[in-house]
Amino acid sequence: ETAFGFSPSTVWRYHKVDDPAQRREVLDKYFRSLGEHRISPYNPAPMDGWTVDWKGLDAKTGKLDAGKTITDVEPVFKWGAWDAAMKRAFDTYHFNSFVMRVEGLGGGTFHERYEPRFLGYPGGSPEYDILMGKYLKGIEDHLREKGWLEKAYVYWFDEPDPKDYAFVMNGFATLKKHAPGL
Repeated sequence: ETAFGFSPSTVWRYHKVDDPAQRREVLDKYFRSLGEHRISPYNPAPMDGWTVDWKGLDAKTGKLDAGKTITDVEPVFKWGAWDAAMKRAFDTYHFNSFVMRVEGLGGGTFHERYEPRFLGYPGGSPEYDILMGKYLKGIEDHLREKGWLEKAYVYWFDEPDPKDYAFVMNGFATLKKHAPGL
């Protein structure tokens, strides 16, 4: 298994490519080369993300809808374009791993870090735990259903120093609690 920090934006800038169709064409050529050399990029679907909406939360303000409690809020995932791009990544390029984007864990590097926060709720709050639980379960369930869970990993903190170990372990504890397969 491999994991390579490939930057499509750098490639497009180098080739002076702005048109989305041309960007896809250039990306395809790079991905074919990476695949032929058994190198999997962190993100094999950089032009096709997934999204999540929250039923029970006002999309503009992030506040609970009238009469709703935090336990009523449910994630609604939109995987379509991402699923198609990921299928191509595995079937065409034969990539064998990918970074699964997870919002809300916090993150950083040995230089600096930012604290966990999800949908406006700070890490450690009951609301954070409830919403992160639903979010991570939805991600893990989808990856399992697609057969991609074993290929996924979460890369949310880069090169922690000893001063960061407790922080990093807290993030991993959140993942383990709500999505132990990730």
